[in-house]
Amino acid sequence: DQQFEECRRLLDASLKDLASPQHVEALVLAGSSYYEQQDYAASLQCYQDALASADFSDQKPIIYYSLGNCLLNLNQPDAAREMYAKFLKSTWTTEQQSEQVAFAQQYLSGK
Repeated sequence: DQQFEECRRLLDASLKDLASPQHVEALVLAGSSYYEQQDYAASLQCYQDALASADFSDQKPIIYYSLGNCLLNLNQPDAAREMYAKFLKSTWTTEQQSEQVAFAQQYLSGK
């Protein structure tokens, strides 16, 4: 899709600048873009890179959740379960992420 391609083109500068304060955010946006196009492997790589760069980022919880979604779509349920568990342990803004929390809890409970 042309809009996704344009989005990723605009993110390239932030993705290349590892010292940029927007680097983690750019990786998350790129991961979201790939996810929406159902390119789960590329999305997974972006989220893994974001997690590696997100030492103290407030985006860590949603990165864990997004990794879980990618892994679930790549038929890696055990790895997805691990990411959802990390998401639930790390999230301190559950009211803002109530749908994600509910999904992760439901998935982990096996329902």
